[in-house]
Amino acid sequence: MYHKKSLKDFSLFAMVDLQLSRSTVRTYRSSLKTFFEAVKDSVTENAIRNFLCNYNQKHPNKSTYSTMLKALRCYFKRYLKLDIVDSFKFPKQPYIPKRVPTKEQLQQFYAARARILFIVLFLAFSKWVLEKVV
Repeated sequence: MYHKKSLKDFSLFAMVDLQLSRSTVRTYRSSLKTFFEAVKDSVTENAIRNFLCNYNQKHPNKSTYSTMLKALRCYFKRYLKLDIVDSFKFPKQPYIPKRVPTKEQLQQFYAARARILFIVLFLAFSKWVLEKVV
């Protein structure tokens, strides 16, 4: 059953003991609230499995599922010291290498930036001169 006091105590534990950021704690609390609203009966390994199955169908994004699993692990394993979430694995995320621009592309970018800066300064100066003349 979902208890606000329990989540409040968990938030304090996560911020102080685990040194998690405020936004991470807020995300975990929201995830746990969703979990406890969906699982009304006693929390067992099967209840968690059924919840995660339904959650994965509603939210097929792997990172969203991972965030929910991180929140559940943090709450049950680290806060309550229960091992009912140990059997659940995180989905494999494909590695996407960063695309680094070539030297020529960087030179083009900075050359275009310099031209744009010159044009902006020229227009600003021209406007200022016209205002003084008129």
